[in-house]
Amino acid sequence: MSYKLGVVAHTARADQAHQLMDGCGAVYMSVDNGHLGATRNHRRVWSWLSGHHGSSSSHLIVIEDDAIP
Repeated sequence: MSYKLGVVAHTARADQAHQLMDGCGAVYMSVDNGHLGATRNHRRVWSWLSGHHGSSSSHLIVIEDDAIP
């Protein structure tokens, strides 16, 4: 199984999100100040992952900035 990770984050937790991204090997992160909202921010990451890494990975995973892997 191969996978690619993406992170969704709020600007208030950007530092935490960057640490999470580095720690889990995520390839993309979308940071939003609330303007996009949760759904659109998640969709942004799904779209990026599927457009850039979908064909080379069997699984695409999106995690939130407060996740504890």
